[in-house]
Amino acid sequence: YGKVKEKTTWAVIQWANPDVTDDHVEWLRGMTELRELDLNTAAITDKSLAVIATLPKLESLRIGCPNITDAGFRTHILPLANLKRLDLSGSEVKRSTASDWTNAQPGRVRPNL
Repeated sequence: YGKVKEKTTWAVIQWANPDVTDDHVEWLRGMTELRELDLNTAAITDKSLAVIATLPKLESLRIGCPNITDAGFRTHILPLANLKRLDLSGSEVKRSTASDWTNAQPGRVRPNL
């Protein structure tokens, strides 16, 4: 995983592994070109959502993680204007919150729950 922090211009990162933690996600700060991020099954919490919210070009996000809460999602991810595709399967995000996210911006694809 250490290679990720050597470059800030990644467009896609696939970290769908249970050994990825909030500390690893912290390395994503400052990534200005990241468009797709897969963290399904990662051992992350809402703390990582705050970092993800700083990624200006993120369009696709997979955060099917059991420690992602509805409140954390509402606070950090729901407001992201560029985000168009989500996978929330396995998270604690409520169906009503996922619907709110879908309806907040035109062109969003209904997320997997």
